[in-house]
Amino acid sequence: MEQFVQDNFTLLIVLSIVTTLITAFILIVASILYRTINGKNYPVIPEQEITFTERWVSGASQKNVLTKLGGASNCLSVTVSRNALVIRPMFPFNLMFFPEVYDLEHVVARSEISRIEPIATSDLGSVLVEFESDGQKKRIELTFRRRDEFLRAVNI
Repeated sequence: MEQFVQDNFTLLIVLSIVTTLITAFILIVASILYRTINGKNYPVIPEQEITFTERWVSGASQKNVLTKLGGASNCLSVTVSRNALVIRPMFPFNLMFFPEVYDLEHVVARSEISRIEPIATSDLGSVLVEFESDGQKKRIELTFRRRDEFLRAVNI
């Protein structure tokens, strides 16, 4: 077996790289099809409706242990309008089912937000957002660079 690996090392490396790329491509295509079929569209918010937007936000859903540990580090976009709070991963982090697995994609009506509070133990600008979605209470922790502006935009 060792002799086979030594004789075919380059072929085996190329084969493993090609297999990995094909698998990633299949996952990306499946993710795009899933999002298209299930109507995962982002609302178009007119510019005059937007009261706050920040890109490169970090965050983690508090849904379960997996979502708490696998949060997003500097890859979320958060937009506040007069009527909604939109949290979504930026490209390419919105591919390969990451938003679904880690519960990082939400369009929340302002009336569905039950609580937004700064996390006192955090020097990083973290905020805990609680809201209701599909009849379930959800919590997501977001870390902003401009936390005070976000809090003003949501009237906290």
